[in-house]
Amino acid sequence: MNIIRLVSFFTLLVSICLAQNKNFLLDEIAVNKNFCVKNYTEDKVYLVENLVFMTPTGAHLCLNNQGDHIPLPFLCSDSHGCFVPILSESVVDSIKILNDCPWCGQPYIVRCKNPSCPGKPKE
Repeated sequence: MNIIRLVSFFTLLVSICLAQNKNFLLDEIAVNKNFCVKNYTEDKVYLVENLVFMTPTGAHLCLNNQGDHIPLPFLCSDSHGCFVPILSESVVDSIKILNDCPWCGQPYIVRCKNPSCPGKPKE
């Protein structure tokens, strides 16, 4: 029984640490989004590929013109490029990658989802 509690505690601790590291990583990327972010979807932040580089300690991302960089503890890729996954809407809201719609002012990721937005295409 003690081993089960120990494993459960360790799993919880690792989950908390990973969530904090991911939030810090996404916060840093969001602050520098105009330099290092190529595109994003609701669940992925695509990075500018030539700003991702390898070191003996792993992958890093150059964040800005000053050469500031951050280690990437996880990096994924698909047919659209290298990305960092976003797992929940609360993370998206907390990192402020959202843009404000120029027509209605509502925050959005890819396109405005406000049904009464004056800039919404007519169907």
